[in-house]
Amino acid sequence: MRFTITAPTIILGISASSLSLGARRIGSQTLSNRILATAFENINGETVAVLMKENDREEEVSISLRGKSMMLVLPEHYIATVIIH
Repeated sequence: MRFTITAPTIILGISASSLSLGARRIGSQTLSNRILATAFENINGETVAVLMKENDREEEVSISLRGKSMMLVLPEHYIATVIIH
């Protein structure tokens, strides 16, 4: 048997450790075609955002939620899980 690991599989594995049973996917939006993003809300109210970059350069990104924002610098070829309490 042969398995192929793809980017969505990796993202799912990384984000799964931060998600609780009963978490629901919520809307996410990216203004860049260089970043893939998805977000979930855990039953305890935490928001879990997963960001993935596949290109060869560092990039500054902003996450905004409920009127608050934070800036992150994502290195090249990077996957980040951000937990917002």
